[in-house]
Amino acid sequence: IAHQYAMMDYTKVLYVDTDLFFPERSPDHLFDQHEGSPKPAARIAWHKRGWINAGFMLARPNLTLYWDMLSRFHEFESNSGGDQGFQNVYFNKYQFGFEGFNEDNYTRLVNWIDVRKNKMTPYTRPDLPDEWGYYHQFGMKPWMCPRDVYCEKSELDARRYVWPQMLDLWWEHFDQMTQEWPWLLEDEYKDYCIKDHATVDYQIPRAQFWKQKQKMQDKEKQKQKQQKVKEKAP
Repeated sequence: IAHQYAMMDYTKVLYVDTDLFFPERSPDHLFDQHEGSPKPAARIAWHKRGWINAGFMLARPNLTLYWDMLSRFHEFESNSGGDQGFQNVYFNKYQFGFEGFNEDNYTRLVNWIDVRKNKMTPYTRPDLPDEWGYYHQFGMKPWMCPRDVYCEKSELDARRYVWPQMLDLWWEHFDQMTQEWPWLLEDEYKDYCIKDHATVDYQIPRAQFWKQKQKMQDKEKQKQKQQKVKEKAP
């Protein structure tokens, strides 16, 4: 992520994780809303500490900042073990912190649910809303599983993270992208996003999933129909 600060051919750079996408609306308006300097703009994920999710961040390239970041890589440990934790420590300790994205009317969707408070399963996940801004995947990434199955590390993680409707939409966007840039499917790159199998505990074929979901929906409709008949009975 640090290399975005060395991209001096650009005034501002918007960094986006590969598991985050924009289905309906371009994020171009963020370039007008945020300066990216001296505070990079990002989604504030932990407000009490001022920590951000570095997977979606707008910054203004600055070589002085870039070289200072590189010089401090070994001065302290990342609080997460990765680049996100490094930036949270670096900008809050050595710079001016972060500016939060104004997410009004720019709805963020995630697939995570708290299984302690929510009995939802992949079969009862809701359909996607009509309008939303962007989606960020938690858990296993879509390209870590064969596209004909839904999979997760465990059944518990499947309840937390597997959102079939969203995964299907992600693959639709993948198909559009690879039609535009067919080189992504060349041997040098395709192993990153085309898997033959997954070695995880939870796997269910897509066709089997939707067949079972349809049965559940039909059963629920029949139950509602019987309830209405019962209510009308004298």
